[in-house]
Amino acid sequence: MMNKYISIKKNNIAYRIINGEVVIVNLKKSTFHTLNPVATFIWEQLDGQATLSDIVERLSQEFEIDRETSENDCVDFINDLLNKDMITLSSHPLEKS
Repeated sequence: MMNKYISIKKNNIAYRIINGEVVIVNLKKSTFHTLNPVATFIWEQLDGQATLSDIVERLSQEFEIDRETSENDCVDFINDLLNKDMITLSSHPLEKS
C-alpha cells in the first residue's frame, strides 16, 4: 500500500477547511466528519499525485515525529477512509486536470 497513489472520491465527497480543520460530508452515505490537525494535513495531501510513502514522509517532517509514528497514523487514517469509501488507491498518479 505504501507505493499507492491516493485520491479523494470527489463525486462522493464535499469538504471545506474551516478554522484549519477539514469538515467532510460523505454524500453517498449522508455522514459528516471533522478532522483533527494531523488528519487534516494528511487529507490535504490526497491529490492523486503523492504515494502513501510520500505522505508519511511529509507528515513526519511537518509534525516533527518519527517515521514509525507517522506511518502508523497515516495507515490507520487511510484504512478508515477506505472503509468509508471516501478515497481510492491507484498504481499510477492521477492525470493533472
